[in-house]
Amino acid sequence: MKTKTTDPGLPENYDPSQYPAFAVTVDVVILTMSEGTLHVLLVRRGEAPFKGMWAIPGGFKRPAETLDEAAKRELLEETGVDGASLLTQFGAYGDPERDPRLNVVTIAYLAVVRDVGAIEAGTDAADAALVPAADVLNERLDLAFDHLRIVRDAIERVRLELEVTGIATAFVGPTFTLAELRTVYEALWGVQLDAANFRRSVVAEEGWVIPTGRRARPGSAGGRAAGRGRARPAAGPLSSSERGGPGATAGRSIASIEPTRGSEPMRAVVHDRYGPPDVLRLDEVERPVPEEDEVLVRVHATTATRTDCGLRSAEYFITRFFTGLFRPKRRFVGIELAGVVEAAGAAVTEFAVDDRVFGIRSGANADYVCVAESGVLAHMPDGMSFEEAAAVADGAISAMSLLRSAGLRTGHRILVYGASGSIGTGTVQVAKHLGAHVTAVCNTKNVELVRSLGAELVIDYQQEDFTQNGESYDVVFDAVGKHSFRRCRRSLKPGGMYIATDGLHNVLWALWTWRIGDRKAKLGMVRYTKKDVLFLEELLEGGNYRAVIDRSYPLEDVVDAHRYVDTQQKTGNVVLTLCGGAR
Repeated sequence: MKTKTTDPGLPENYDPSQYPAFAVTVDVVILTMSEGTLHVLLVRRGEAPFKGMWAIPGGFKRPAETLDEAAKRELLEETGVDGASLLTQFGAYGDPERDPRLNVVTIAYLAVVRDVGAIEAGTDAADAALVPAADVLNERLDLAFDHLRIVRDAIERVRLELEVTGIATAFVGPTFTLAELRTVYEALWGVQLDAANFRRSVVAEEGWVIPTGRRARPGSAGGRAAGRGRARPAAGPLSSSERGGPGATAGRSIASIEPTRGSEPMRAVVHDRYGPPDVLRLDEVERPVPEEDEVLVRVHATTATRTDCGLRSAEYFITRFFTGLFRPKRRFVGIELAGVVEAAGAAVTEFAVDDRVFGIRSGANADYVCVAESGVLAHMPDGMSFEEAAAVADGAISAMSLLRSAGLRTGHRILVYGASGSIGTGTVQVAKHLGAHVTAVCNTKNVELVRSLGAELVIDYQQEDFTQNGESYDVVFDAVGKHSFRRCRRSLKPGGMYIATDGLHNVLWALWTWRIGDRKAKLGMVRYTKKDVLFLEELLEGGNYRAVIDRSYPLEDVVDAHRYVDTQQKTGNVVLTLCGGAR
């Protein structure tokens, strides 16, 4: 017989047996830098389930302890690490099948630790060790439960905070050299930053780093000792905009920035102030000279993107704190390129002179750019024009990076809003290749185009509001930044994710939903990688991806190209040609 409560503080006829029991656990992600590489603290499970597999430290909360106390205890018992004062909650996970033993909800904790100290496995952990985060993110290690998702979310959280807080200094301690600080940004963003440009960006933020007056010891190779500094608690000096896109768009991981100067002239699109397209001009600058691990590419085609327009206009004033308060720190414009290798450094083996290549590099609206061999550069497939090759990398790699962060898998349902733009057309094609069921939203004139790219269902937003049709999705991907999590959350399945590629209001939703609710908002943080551009090369060669080009302009008409992109009516990509780029 079921017993109903008579407690006057509870509703009448309240029956506890109607509410299934579940357990509460805590899981702890510890991140640290070791030998210039981001590492995560893992334990090898000594008991079933998942005996012998790696996992993050954690365990069941005891009835008499708080969540914080449980997290501290489990971390100390399983690894010997005492990080209690640094732990902070960042998420909750409660998918019904995440633990084969019973229904378990876990509260995830995160700590950034400069030195974890001695590590010693204990209780039900058979081993404990620091493991390169790349091995986890790239799935070279299989983690138990849903711990891969938790680690990815934790690192994404740190990347987000890297742009708005001084969390980078937590990895290096109270005093540090700028080289040590730059290593943190490189490890988390997964790119190599130009040392001189990084220093300028840090020093430009007055008071963010305070010189201590002391110098670090020279390395074993000798040389001038580096000055040490300490941080003032504040927003970090770099943001996604420093890597190629404004804070108003998806964060761009571009190693870049000002070209190394040579002695021969070339043309490049530059801007010395923020404003409308008319602030752009085609200027004569010095041709870059490749380092020993770089190639010099003669650009035949490049693009005008929403990212470029956002950087040029500084649409959201707050982005100026990262791109330059009164004038842009980075004069050069453009991120996509296709061209021919004109020279190669002595250490380069992957590319040779006269190779046709395409990829990502900031400052690409120019006659020449230098790109590292390890950078986002690949060979053009046979039969592909320069215009087509220039128009694929940004949209496709953005889609790959963001869909990976959303955990999109075969059989998932995804809705792509703004499916006819550069990122939208890329997302439809990549999601289709990954085996997802794709619903696309676009305007009337582009319905057939988007359907031809692989969308199973196309919704004309001029005729129907997808948020009112009762359908739900594992992922809602806003490729144009015109929606919000608030409007789309009813279209998400439990555990679903809304990906925003624009809109500062979505930053607040991303931070809020880390802690509350089972539907998440995520700000699109794009990481351009060598691995993804090589995968794109395979898709192109296999006929599984194609460029979508709206218009082409000669480089001299870059102002007109930006005016057209600013209308927000482009379909796919807007290309800029140099050297007869259609060949």
